[in-house]
Amino acid sequence: MQLPEQTKAALYYLLQTAAKDNVTIAGFAFSENPPSVTNFGNCTDCGEIKLYELLCEMAADKRRAGQVLTETVPRPA
Repeated sequence: MQLPEQTKAALYYLLQTAAKDNVTIAGFAFSENPPSVTNFGNCTDCGEIKLYELLCEMAADKRRAGQVLTETVPRPA
């Protein structure tokens, strides 16, 4: 199953905006209802597991050095 259209549109907008700003995006969106998993990104290797392994490794190194910015977006009320 696919993601809801509104979420899909938001991801497309994010990817297009990021590409214009020379920001690379790679990730997964998943939902229980409807059941779905979507891999997305604006880089050619966004579907490669090695990319995520390297990103996790890099994030762990940066986190230990206190160089990771975590922003939690609140859910709508």
